[in-house]
Amino acid sequence: MKHFLKVTILTSCLIIFILGLFFCLSFKKVKISWAQTCSHTVSSSEELKTANNSVNPGEIVCLESGTYNVGIGPSRSGADELYITYQAVQGASPVITERSYLDDKSYLVIKGIRFESDGHTWVSTNANSHHIQLLECEFDSFEVGSYSGIYISGSQYITISGSTFGKWMFGNAISGIGGSHILIEDNDFSQAIAEHGLANISASDLIIRNNYFRNPCDRALSLREKSSTAENLLVENNVFMDNNWNREDSCYGEEPGSEQALKFNVSKGIFRNNLVINTNEGKNYDYGGSLHFSTYEEVLKYEYNRVYHNTFYKNKLHAITFTRNTDTWDTHNNKITNNVIAEHNLINDFTNIDCSTPDECKTYSVYIGRSGLNWQTYLFDFNVISDSQKDNVIYIADGGKEQTVKEAEINHPDQFQNNIIQLPQFQNENIMYDADQYPENYSLENIDDFFAGFVLTSDSSGKYAATHLAEITASSTGTTIRVNDALYFTDGMGMIDGDRIIIGSDNPITVQITNVDYDNNILEVDQTISVLVGDRIYLEATGIHPDIGVYGRGNNSFPTFTPTPTSVPLPSFQQLFFSWLTTENDQNGDNKVNSIDFGYALKNL
Repeated sequence: MKHFLKVTILTSCLIIFILGLFFCLSFKKVKISWAQTCSHTVSSSEELKTANNSVNPGEIVCLESGTYNVGIGPSRSGADELYITYQAVQGASPVITERSYLDDKSYLVIKGIRFESDGHTWVSTNANSHHIQLLECEFDSFEVGSYSGIYISGSQYITISGSTFGKWMFGNAISGIGGSHILIEDNDFSQAIAEHGLANISASDLIIRNNYFRNPCDRALSLREKSSTAENLLVENNVFMDNNWNREDSCYGEEPGSEQALKFNVSKGIFRNNLVINTNEGKNYDYGGSLHFSTYEEVLKYEYNRVYHNTFYKNKLHAITFTRNTDTWDTHNNKITNNVIAEHNLINDFTNIDCSTPDECKTYSVYIGRSGLNWQTYLFDFNVISDSQKDNVIYIADGGKEQTVKEAEINHPDQFQNNIIQLPQFQNENIMYDADQYPENYSLENIDDFFAGFVLTSDSSGKYAATHLAEITASSTGTTIRVNDALYFTDGMGMIDGDRIIIGSDNPITVQITNVDYDNNILEVDQTISVLVGDRIYLEATGIHPDIGVYGRGNNSFPTFTPTPTSVPLPSFQQLFFSWLTTENDQNGDNKVNSIDFGYALKNL
């Protein structure tokens, strides 16, 4: 009896402790990290060179403050769950001023290091490189030199997360040719400049999410098929603010600016919950777009893409452009759903455009700018498409030219359906104007402020007016469900958690997607469920009465393909306690504790 009372009292105390800790952690951001022992501590270039030659799998090289004219380049790779780690000593500010060659290396982590360039590439990998993480680093350059800041060539399982980017004088801050399973998340490009683009990547299984992109001299992203296939992409939860050249600021290069802010020449791509605002004029804007689909040279297709729940607002380019610059192309089955597309007005006072030709001086919400595209297979439905300065916001080169939304729905009822033409009202769009005037005051830390500012007001058009994404096509019980369109969803591609979805409206079921078969429209989910034909499917993040436009950022988990590098096993209590916590990344990459599973906790006491 005494033993029982002891155990009961001990258990009760532990529960009270956990409850108290839960309430403390629930209301502040907590950075959870585990103490790790430095295997090598270096404070000079010569010592770093020695550590590069001697570090073994599972070991940690810690850099003291100082400038190192030797790049990071271990002579051997790490191993699964025994990553080689290079990190700053706590509180230190080490700076690498030489290129870090990670060719033929794998299972590496570089954390908290600043990379400075006088023109050379910061970090590079090759086709034999895989499972490499660049975490919480800083990147900046001071002179024109190499074309790529970070160069990813044919590599797999590369993570760039929690990092801050400054200037890249020539080319792209991040370039990727070939490879797969690349994750770019939680990065701050708010004070960045790149002469060609912040990220220019041709790869499959690519995820770009939770970043703040600003490049006032040129494009933010160029994602395209080139010499390699670009399929299965997810771009979500990003702010794209003040991209492309505004024709006033001094920029690098002889011809700053581009014909687009975001190039999306890919297949089976998802572009969702992105805020695309205040895009600048750039150049060649008669056919340019904030979100731009085009074929050219080796880029011969963009098809089976899903663009949904985004907000495009006050951009000085066409909002969404479909065009081609080749005679051979494949541009089938692109769907634009549940987006706000509003106020796209171009100031027509630039000398390189002949404004005597009206089509050359107007911007449109939807611009299908070349004849012969497969736009008859597209769908534009349940969008808010409106402009206070003009009614003709749709342009189809071989489908009636300039027209209103209503005319497009009459002329092309299979392609344009259920769109709203009343202007939206936002909670606080002033954040956009302030960030435009004082960009130095805004960073990744403000990303949720932007999303909150562009939530629709209670009386706005588009409020609770979004449609569901897909429907069940076959009644069944099990973990396999058949849907009419699987392209709206992702299983995380082995890098992040799959989508959490709600099925049904009367008695909704919430499940997580574990696998998507796009060819056969099949979703695998994490639990056995019963579904009926016609059951509607929504993202859990939007709920079953979603607004048109962005919905804000949901629960963001850590990457699943790169476990925490370990040289010393975690203490068992830490492991147990960590498993009780449900966390999400905040905009700094820190952990924010949401809840504790007490059933699991009690079961494991």
